[in-house]
Amino acid sequence: AWQDAAAVALAPGAAVGSEGFVTDFVRTRIAAAERLAQQALRAVDEGEAGDPTAQVVGLILRLCVLPRVLHLFRGHYARSLTNLASDFDDMMRVVASRLWRTTPNWSSTVQLQVQLPLRWGGMGLRPMREVAPAAYLGSWALVLPTVQDLVGGAPLLGTNAPPSGTKSAVEQAEQDWRTLTNRPQQEPVDWTVVAASSGIPKQQRALSQALDRARRRRLESSADPEDWMRVQACAGIWASVWLTVTPTENGLSFLDAEYAVLARFRLRLPLQQDG
Repeated sequence: AWQDAAAVALAPGAAVGSEGFVTDFVRTRIAAAERLAQQALRAVDEGEAGDPTAQVVGLILRLCVLPRVLHLFRGHYARSLTNLASDFDDMMRVVASRLWRTTPNWSSTVQLQVQLPLRWGGMGLRPMREVAPAAYLGSWALVLPTVQDLVGGAPLLGTNAPPSGTKSAVEQAEQDWRTLTNRPQQEPVDWTVVAASSGIPKQQRALSQALDRARRRRLESSADPEDWMRVQACAGIWASVWLTVTPTENGLSFLDAEYAVLARFRLRLPLQQDG
């Protein structure tokens, strides 16, 4: 609508569309990702015996479904979207539990391990609610100089930037990142440095890794010594390779039941499906 176009013209750098339009768009794309995840699970139920279907679905969840939704939050961030991110996290938890043939009501300690990167003994399913601020801030750290050159005028971000929807969204993301990392005084991104550069790449990775470290500290403080030693063992060299390989031949593939048992063993969940 012309009203949306006019709003963007008055707020350079803002996402096209009203808040309701953006929310509906993100909700629709998340629903599409959920359908993909459910179709992948259906393939496990309908797959041929002896095929490594669960192993492939595990890769799809981590390398396709999760990044597809995370990409949405590189361009959009608002408190109205955080509930959608939390709903996506809940969906991924249920889907993962079905894939691993267990119940989704696992403990908070297991949940923290699931959300850790593979190299730290986790399952690589980072929570969208937590990484969304890093994605949004990392995106702006990369494109701010280009956008500023295109629109001109006053700075879009930083201490000298006038109030705008974009500045408010960035400030919300910064505050959420500080809260999640327990770094109340730290500036996630130095916008003055960004504006003077041609864009800072890989800032999303740096911000996400800070979130990972905070999550790892929470796990260390909440887990008993035995559980923490087990997580450290899962983070050992080659301990996570089985979660990354593509089952292109027999020596690299697992039966669905084997894959589920290995996942439960890694998370110290009951190996028998009936508990």
